[in-house]
Amino acid sequence: MSDYQIYCLHENPNYYSFFSEIPKKIYENDSNYTKEDSKKVLAEINRFSDDSCLPLVAVKNGMACARLCAIIPDIPLKGYEKEKVGLIGYFEACNDSDIIKAILDEAIEWFAKKNISKVIGPMDGDTWHRYRFVSEQSDNPVFLSEPYNPDYYSELWENYGFKKLAGYYSKFIPNVEFALPIMERFYKRAVRNGFTFRTFNTDDFENELKKIYEISCDSFSDNFLYKEIDKKEFIALYDKAKKIIKPELIWFCYDKNNVPCGFAFAIPDYGEMLRNLLQKSLIAKLKALWKFHFYDTVNLKSIGSLKRYKNKGVGPALTYKIYESTRKLKRKKVNMCLIHDNNVSGRLDGDHGEVFRRYTIYEKDIKK
Repeated sequence: MSDYQIYCLHENPNYYSFFSEIPKKIYENDSNYTKEDSKKVLAEINRFSDDSCLPLVAVKNGMACARLCAIIPDIPLKGYEKEKVGLIGYFEACNDSDIIKAILDEAIEWFAKKNISKVIGPMDGDTWHRYRFVSEQSDNPVFLSEPYNPDYYSELWENYGFKKLAGYYSKFIPNVEFALPIMERFYKRAVRNGFTFRTFNTDDFENELKKIYEISCDSFSDNFLYKEIDKKEFIALYDKAKKIIKPELIWFCYDKNNVPCGFAFAIPDYGEMLRNLLQKSLIAKLKALWKFHFYDTVNLKSIGSLKRYKNKGVGPALTYKIYESTRKLKRKKVNMCLIHDNNVSGRLDGDHGEVFRRYTIYEKDIKK
């Protein structure tokens, strides 16, 4: 008889607290980890119907040691329109292959009963939320909202039979000053072609987010694994960002008819600040306040343009405006965040970026 049990939270709601406890155990004393907002995570899980989500927690000797959610998307993911796909998200676990096998077995069995033929993960429901494992580490600091996990996660999944589905990377530009001359020509060409540019208006926050949402839905709809989300959910995802955004790091592009046709979204890298703020010591909190004012890196998170303006230089021109704003803010460093291996946006570093982290998303066929 095994010394662990697997519980479904639908049938055992008392174990919701165990679900939230697992990251505390996994990342105890890990200075690179940003504390999870357990209320936010549980709210995200509850956005799924009971029939489309199986939240599981593994308990050993009275201690939570693994968790996941098996999720069936409400609409097909891009690239899998003709196949029934399941997702495994919210995964956290101790380094115990027996327990991992047991909890994954439970999820796979549930998927099979639902006639799912392929499982993809890690993905917390869609690509708008957290997905991917870090598969190659480096000494560069973990940036704000970057995926983070123990090194053994990929190994545990691969040993179970998951195979790499897609790869991603992040680039670091140590001095944006050297990238500016190369990127400036794209901006000048865009201006000659009648495009105009402006920064984000924080006084009209929600309507500005709606513009980003509408451009994103058009721009990213052909991206691998894309699934559209509701406008209200999108705005809710960015609601807390209002406190940390700098309007000069978010740019819109307008066409000749004054129609918004592109955006670039960047934020100060407050990753270290947030980690210090969530610690208990006074010294750590003082460090956080110092970092809020004296951050040294900008995170370029997202660039999008309407499909009809692809290959018109909108993305490179917007990237130039981000780099120019970074310089005006007297910052030099830029992280180009979470780029798909096949995405051309990785070339927007002005030939001065270097890959510093890689990420992987996995798949497993479960056809009988």
